[in-house]
Amino acid sequence: MADIASQSTDAATRLDGIVALALGAEQVALKDDSDTLDDHLASLDRDFLGFGVEGAAMGLTVLDHRDPRDPSRIDHFLSGRWRDFPLLAYAGAGLGLAELGEPVLPWVQARHDIAAGFAIDGYAFHLALLAPAEFLDGRPAPAEFQGPAARAFDHGLARTMWFTSAAEPSAVAAAVERFPDERRDDVWSGVGVAATYAGGLDATGLGVLRTAASHHAPALAAGSALASYLRVQGNNVVPGNETASEALAGRSTADAHDVCARCRTEAEGGDVSLDAFVRWRDALCGAFADRHS
Repeated sequence: MADIASQSTDAATRLDGIVALALGAEQVALKDDSDTLDDHLASLDRDFLGFGVEGAAMGLTVLDHRDPRDPSRIDHFLSGRWRDFPLLAYAGAGLGLAELGEPVLPWVQARHDIAAGFAIDGYAFHLALLAPAEFLDGRPAPAEFQGPAARAFDHGLARTMWFTSAAEPSAVAAAVERFPDERRDDVWSGVGVAATYAGGLDATGLGVLRTAASHHAPALAAGSALASYLRVQGNNVVPGNETASEALAGRSTADAHDVCARCRTEAEGGDVSLDAFVRWRDALCGAFADRHS
């Protein structure tokens, strides 16, 4: 079994590859040829398909901004063979809006979809990946992000932490510690998403991460369950996802998906606002509170 240091070296290679893969999918999407894009995504290893979808949605969002269509390219993309990846496509849209320097909140509010909050996640991820010293030092979110929007922003920052820290548990924990305690549930939840969906650690390393989360372990578990939800939705669960789900959430990916789906239904109730998006995540955190208390 690899030690933590060697795992982090391997993780850095994996995570750098994920970023390159997403950027490659963006370049294919920018050709504005849906058949070529479909073929490119279909050629990806199932482990990395979701990242390809994110990158593709990033490129399609850039095209939609430059040359609007009705329906939009994003809507066309999600009406076809990639319909099972809406949350990742929304995260990709946030990446694209950040790349353009365009605001993300009007886009989210216009979607009328509880999952559209993932665009804020992607937006924050992009900003922090380009300027980690500015966005990962614990300072408040930009002024336009208030209330639920600020919480979604923190969730996205945490995914960046996973990449910039090369999945090294102590480095991740130190990055989280820069944030006030009242924000750390949202941050640890984002870490759980990245640790389970992007991966990089074996069961031992994941156990170290869970211990580092301390009383925020339910939030870490909730993020892990959300990643399982995304993987099961996209039918691209791989063994590393199962390992992470068991280690962080104490459930199989299938069981974690079911918890997440139930919490979404309870939180939504006809409301598709950012408030509902945050309620969904809070309900998921609550579902794991007893298990990790």
